[in-house]
Amino acid sequence: MRANDAPPSMATLRILWFGIFMSTGIYMGLTFFLSPTSDNAGILGTVLPVAAIFPIGVSFLLREQLGTRAVKALELPVVEESDPNAESMFRDQVPTREVIGSPDESFQEGLKAIYSGRIVGFALADIPAVFGIVLFISGGDALISRAMILLGTGVMAAHFPSEASVRSQIERGAGAVFPD
Repeated sequence: MRANDAPPSMATLRILWFGIFMSTGIYMGLTFFLSPTSDNAGILGTVLPVAAIFPIGVSFLLREQLGTRAVKALELPVVEESDPNAESMFRDQVPTREVIGSPDESFQEGLKAIYSGRIVGFALADIPAVFGIVLFISGGDALISRAMILLGTGVMAAHFPSEASVRSQIERGAGAVFPD
């Protein structure tokens, strides 16, 4: 499957990602047009920057765990075929590999299965940016607030649902590869 003919469900996942990604841009814009409600954020100035770090790792972990577990539950069709990239000395000892059967249908099913894990990952990845705007509005340091929003933007960029990342997650869940 080429990038031009990505399935509609892949486009839906990208639209969801884009909406959350753009929210971080809105948060950043708000820091230039809003004025803080107070001059001192108090304990929030310390707690929010520290608390923003934890969801970053959890976003990747949950995305992977939920998605892979959902694909395993599907029990996609797997067939064994000779490995075209392996070398063998003897004809009767041809190395094999497990390949996902009916790749287009399996990709669609796998993509639908990993949706919930991906969406949870998107939501957790947005937390540093949300904490950044909350810190700014509550009177925290504007530089730290903007750094947190940029951190959230970077984490969201790392969560971009490329076809290669979705494909490899489906392969890990199925325990087999898509045919070349």
